[in-house]
Amino acid sequence: MNNDNLLIQVAQQCSIEPAHLQKVMMETIMPGGKPEQVAAYLTLAKTLDLNPLNEMYAFGKGNAIKPSPTVDGWIKIMNRNPNFDGGPECNWNHNEKGELVSCTARIWRKDRKMPTEATEWLVECRQDTKNWKDMPYRMLRHAAVKQCIRYAFSLTDIPTEEAIQPESMAQNEEPPAPKVVNPEGSQTFFLLKEQFESCQSQESLEEANSLANAYAKRGDLSKGEVDRLKLIQKQVEQDIAKTMATATEAA
Repeated sequence: MNNDNLLIQVAQQCSIEPAHLQKVMMETIMPGGKPEQVAAYLTLAKTLDLNPLNEMYAFGKGNAIKPSPTVDGWIKIMNRNPNFDGGPECNWNHNEKGELVSCTARIWRKDRKMPTEATEWLVECRQDTKNWKDMPYRMLRHAAVKQCIRYAFSLTDIPTEEAIQPESMAQNEEPPAPKVVNPEGSQTFFLLKEQFESCQSQESLEEANSLANAYAKRGDLSKGEVDRLKLIQKQVEQDIAKTMATATEAA
């Protein structure tokens, strides 16, 4: 498929302009990425029917940049599967000192008697980022949930950041390495994203927008995070408008 046609199709799927999608892709999600890497990213997004701006991200460096669903994307994939029957249930494990060691996730399927389990270990998954330092429980839970979904629904051909060893990625590294946006962004971005997505009315959306503007002016958000929040705001606004229109028709 022609890359331009692919860009147009994915943009239509996300209800945004192709030029805007390309701008966000090249500036915030995959800066410095090669055309074939961007095409692979958009192809996976289209195949999985995921929003490439909010439900996917890119990780790695140089020739080893790879696309993968965010935890929100994995959860959407799980919920759409007709055999999904519950979960994920997560349990954290600690050592004798009370320190976090690992997290185990379980997911049930209608066609299996026993749940699928996946355990991720903090020592293997932890990265030198603010999110892992500030929210180790949340981040380790995300890692375990993603792996469990992969195993439960036979999606092991889709990579996750935790499943690829840094050494294997380094073998394909090509300097200079582009900066790759973390799927979670900063803690401030993550909290604002949750607030936007929980909005059920225009008033609550305006409050979330005012809060985001305040954080942006204070310098707590990067330009890329501001752009991504604007797209989330636009999508939530469209969803609220559709809900209101449906309610009006029903009345």
